[in-house]
Order: sequence, then C-alpha cells, then structure tokens
Amino acid sequence: MYLIYDDTVHEELYMDIFQICERYGFQVNRFEVTTEDGYILSLYRLQKHNRDFDHLSTPKLDHEKFDEMEIDGNGNLIPNQKQINQTIGKPVLFIHGNNQAVEDWLLNGINSPAIILGNEGYDVWLAQNRGGRTSRKHKWLQHETNSSDSKKYWDFSWQEMGDYDLPAFIEQIKKENKVHKKIAYIGLSQGVGQGFYAFSGGCKANETRQQYYRDNISIMISLASTVKFYNTDSYFLRTLNYLQSKFSHYISEKMLSDEPRFSNWFCHKFSKICEFKFYIACDGALGLYDYNAFRLFGSKPEAGTSIRSVYHPMQLTTVDRWQCFDFGEQINLDVYQSETVPEIQIHQIKDIPIAIFQGKYDKFTGAKDIEWLKNSLNHTIVFYKEYELGHATFQIAKDMSYFKYDVVSVLKQYL
Repeated sequence: MYLIYDDTVHEELYMDIFQICERYGFQVNRFEVTTEDGYILSLYRLQKHNRDFDHLSTPKLDHEKFDEMEIDGNGNLIPNQKQINQTIGKPVLFIHGNNQAVEDWLLNGINSPAIILGNEGYDVWLAQNRGGRTSRKHKWLQHETNSSDSKKYWDFSWQEMGDYDLPAFIEQIKKENKVHKKIAYIGLSQGVGQGFYAFSGGCKANETRQQYYRDNISIMISLASTVKFYNTDSYFLRTLNYLQSKFSHYISEKMLSDEPRFSNWFCHKFSKICEFKFYIACDGALGLYDYNAFRLFGSKPEAGTSIRSVYHPMQLTTVDRWQCFDFGEQINLDVYQSETVPEIQIHQIKDIPIAIFQGKYDKFTGAKDIEWLKNSLNHTIVFYKEYELGHATFQIAKDMSYFKYDVVSVLKQYL
C-alpha cells in the first residue's frame, strides 16, 4: 500500500470500455441511438464471451433437448429459437451520474456493478447521456464550442436527458432484446433524478409518458439518490452555487471539458491525498474506497457535460422543492408558459417498484431531503436501506457487498 505517493501506472488507466470488458470475459457491442431532438448517443451492451450454444450439440445432451434442435442448410444441428431465447438475460440499463462516463461502472474490477450483473447472467446495457465524449454527435447541430450553433447544442440538463435520451435507450434495448418485456433501471446520483423525472412525466406530468415507463420499467434501483438539494451537507456545492450566482455572466463556456487535467495526474499519483477532495465535496468519511478503483476514478478524465447540467443542482440548493430548470422569468414564460418554474410531480410515480440504496456519509443529500423522497414515493418503495458508504463509493467501495447481495436480490425478485 502506498501511503502518499504511488509512481506505478494502473494497468487499466489507458484502456477503453472494450478493453476493460475483454479483460473480464465480456464482449461489447456499441449502438448509436438517435433522440427525438437529434442527439446521437452511444449505448453499450455487455455479453459474456462464453454465451454460445456449443453445449447444445454435445453428445452429453439429453434426448429431449436434442430432439428440439433444428437442422440448417448444411445438415448441422442448430438451436431453435426457444433455446436461443433461454440464453438471453433479463435487461438492465445503467444510467451514470453527472459528468460521468460509462467506464465508471467498470472501475472496480470483478466487483464493478456492471461486471457483477454480467456474471449473474443479466443482459447489461450502459448508456452515455448527451454531451459525454462518446455521445456528442447530432443530426444538425455542431458541438464544438467555436461553432455558431454550439450554444443550442449544449443547452440541456438532466431534464432533456429524461425527456429524450432515456426513451431512445429503452427503445433500442427493446429492439435487441425481444424476449423480456420490461427493463430494470439502475441510476446513480444524477441518473436517479433523470429516472424519477422521466417516470413522473416530466415538467408537465404527462400521463402518456408516465404510462410508457409503467409499461417498460420493471424495477428502479436508486443508488446515491440526489433529487432535492435544499438540505445538502455539501459546502462545496453551496459554494459553487454562490460563485455561479455572482460570476455566471463572466462565464462563456457552454460545457465542462473532458480533457485530462492536472487533478487527474495528481489523483493517480497521490490518491490518498486526493481522497480529501471527495471527502470535502460528497463523501463524509475516509477509507471507504477500494485503493485501485479510486486511483482509476480520480485519474480518468470526466466524460464532459453541459454547464447547465451543473447549474441545475446548484439551483436546487436554494429552493425547498424539486423543480425544473429555472431559466429566468422571461424564458420561463416561453418554455413553461409561466414565470414560475413547475414542480416535478414525483408523487405521481406508481406501479414501478423502487429500491433506494443510500449512503450514511453522503454529503450531497441531506437527511431531510431523503425523508421527503421516501414520503413522496412511500406508496411504491419496496426496499430502503442505508449503508456505510458515501456518494461516489457506490461504484468504487472496498465493500461492494451491498450490490453483490442486496441489489442482486432485489433484481431477482422484481425483474
């Protein structure tokens, strides 16, 4: 163990999602999905390498299964559709947190959430929301900050991710996995808010949208839930909001860069010191991280996202309710037909089982805000438990037993 300085290079530091998954016995297929408003996003499917049908044609196969097989044009025995369907796992969609990449579900080795479920036989899907480095294409807008229409491109937060990105991901999964009718949703941090927002029917509480998710979502797993921020214990978040309110008119950037920074190098070499950054921001306890997973987490560049995606939770630190983005009275009139920002009707979520996994040391979400969340969803919560975890630790903790046992148990019960 390196207490202060570690001059070694983590072997997965420069690996992409394909290389990391290959290392753990998975092949990855990447799909491009197009949203209703023109964004072209990346969606990744993980499948075990040994997901084949060789076992169906061995001499040891019992006669019943042997008789069920079909013969192709060359006279070879091949599995029938029923047998193929039996090898297709139940689909699980992972939605990442603010400014995260899909690789963040894979940083903890065999204890990574995506790897755990892949080894359990689930059909694992990792989605990259708009603005991330692999989800920057658009049918008619250019994302480069020096382009004339980049302002329009980067004008989004988790509202648009819930309105447009999520249904595009779901439709692609349904197209590829036709065996199972419903999809399990696993959201982390912003991914939780994105899901609850969508299931609520958006800013207008649209009943058609609410029914769409009731028809397509089997269970929601909520990790490190961040919805309301009014009672946040994160002075970091409150300070950022203060600075933003004072100096936002000086900020011309539309996005958070995904370029490597000094802090990435520092966290790789001085990870024990770097841990204090997360202690101040979001994790109110030290020593919860897996050492190697934290080195990767802190040293890999963020995915990139819009400035508005960061402003939205900052706004929520000043209002004691969960609401849509506040553009200012004049623009609110154009967007919402009201100067007042609409409150998101989270209590209207129904017939979707919800399991909440919360960290005792999560600074982002205050105890009163969690109580509000539980009360708002009391009619549909099927599981709630607090763990010796913070916020970021839900992906990179030393002890991932909460996921190996409790999350998997809930999925088996409701998916």
